[in-house]
Amino acid sequence: MINLTKLLCCLIVAFGTISGVSHSESAESQYRPMRYDVPSRPVLKPERIRMRVTACSPEDPKDRRYYATHGYEGAIYNIAADRRIFPTGTKMRIPGYMSKSYPNKFWTVDSGGGSVIRASTRKGVKHIDVKFRTLYSAKDWGSRWLTVEVVRPDAYKKWLKACAEWDAKYGKL
Repeated sequence: MINLTKLLCCLIVAFGTISGVSHSESAESQYRPMRYDVPSRPVLKPERIRMRVTACSPEDPKDRRYYATHGYEGAIYNIAADRRIFPTGTKMRIPGYMSKSYPNKFWTVDSGGGSVIRASTRKGVKHIDVKFRTLYSAKDWGSRWLTVEVVRPDAYKKWLKACAEWDAKYGKL
């Protein structure tokens, strides 16, 4: 019985001599042995937190005065949260938020508003606002209690560093 690896090498060498490529070039460039000693790439592990998720929009009459004086911070579609609990740069995956356009996307906390700060301070609940462009979309979302996956900025930076080290050591397999 012929060893499959030897057969593959013979085919590569034969192809290389027929096509005019030397034996050493074709064997090194086209055949790369599998590495079984490589550990798996680092995995991002978010924490799961149950919280109140409400919607906000610059068209909302209740929010219009705030946006007129402070401006609409950050991106149109993102998250506003109490920065003492979830600092700027925190990544969150919110079930149902923009899931048709961006399935499984982690959204970033990029602003903080008065309503989320008052709700988290006064009532002691974790509360975030998801941003929508239109009032219709915001009212359609309403207020929901959801389990949200949260990745803190320091954990995200450690994961990125671990991935960069893994790529430098083992390369792209």
